[in-house]
Amino acid sequence: MITILRLRPASNRVNFAIRVYGVFIMFCFLVRLHEAAVPVYSATNVRLTFEDADDAAAISDTIPGLRFTVDGGGDWLYGDVSSGKYDAPYPSGSLAVDGTGFAWIGQQPGKARIAFVYGTASFFAADFSTKDGLEISAYNPQGQQIATRFVGINANTGRLTTARLIAPAGQGIAYVLISGTQNRWIMDNLETDAPQSLTKDKAALVRVVQQSTPNIGARSGDIISYTIVATNRGRGNAKNTVMTLPFDSSKVQIVDARFSRPDAWVSKLLTNTLQIETGPLGANGDVVTATVRLIVQPGLVVGTTLGERIQFNWSDQTQGGEGRSNQPQLAVASETLNLPTYPLTIDRSADKTSFSLSSLLFVPGEPVALWYDTPDGKTIASGTVTADDNGVLSAMLSTNKLQAGRYHIVAHGLWSQFTATAVAEIP
Repeated sequence: MITILRLRPASNRVNFAIRVYGVFIMFCFLVRLHEAAVPVYSATNVRLTFEDADDAAAISDTIPGLRFTVDGGGDWLYGDVSSGKYDAPYPSGSLAVDGTGFAWIGQQPGKARIAFVYGTASFFAADFSTKDGLEISAYNPQGQQIATRFVGINANTGRLTTARLIAPAGQGIAYVLISGTQNRWIMDNLETDAPQSLTKDKAALVRVVQQSTPNIGARSGDIISYTIVATNRGRGNAKNTVMTLPFDSSKVQIVDARFSRPDAWVSKLLTNTLQIETGPLGANGDVVTATVRLIVQPGLVVGTTLGERIQFNWSDQTQGGEGRSNQPQLAVASETLNLPTYPLTIDRSADKTSFSLSSLLFVPGEPVALWYDTPDGKTIASGTVTADDNGVLSAMLSTNKLQAGRYHIVAHGLWSQFTATAVAEIP
């Protein structure tokens, strides 16, 4: 039997957060995401298992949106252990493979490179079996290293080690470099959200994230700040992005707005909307940040919601586009409440074999990484899913093979950098 500690509905989130979040505020989940295999994938991501390819065929530009090269010359190659030519799979050989197919560069010198040719990615993940210590590093379009993971020797263990690299907020991964002392390694199960299509080669792809401070509860009379980050994740430049922030003047009033660059400005202020124009946004991860301050009106009832979604549209060299931001999870409270993580709702499935996870927190279309901490202190990654068009996360985690004890379950948005957590007890 599984007993689930379910988080309260949104209308009660402030009072519940005050009672529960103090218990978990010291948990730091983000540093251990890369330690375990990733069995669940988003249908919208690139997922490569390297199966059903000809052994020793060059990979090169054969996969849409990705380019496989080796610095200094040479090729990435498909490998198939069923050919009998490789020191794999374990236990017959020293290296482990999921299935029979994998990718590698032989033992030639040079760093293995995977470039995202149609725009930047917010994350990269792959499984490695290696006789060497490996360094996997991610770089932005300017060639600056923005994330690094190290994979230790795991040959003769029968397991693959997952390396997951996440771009910092407001940045994107343009390419990944993999290097080992003697390049005695193979790679399997690659996943990323890099774009795959050339049809929008000159198109921008703007996404807007807003973060309120405080993020959970504000008192009447408090000054609250919205940090609004507009990021162009597309391959083409955005000429301009217009963001419309609605607000209820009976709840809040605008105080002021500041911007990270002079091209951005408040182009219109009405009784219930604030309009911001960003000016140009360059391709492959350019960012404009706006900080808007508001004051909470006096006399509001505790639990009154304050956050509103931002509507936005942009122009570029193609047809432009439009979208919506996340919805801040802010409400009126009896005391100011600013916490490092948000509530994650969990339920037990009818057949008692899985957890149902849900959250209203994320950006529409945002990739969200899932993992959980076991009672014995291990971190198990559970893949990446995509929030729906309303920013709603819905996911299932199997509990069939889980031991008894308390589990800390985490959902982390790869664009917003928001983290939602919950706890489940298995008796």
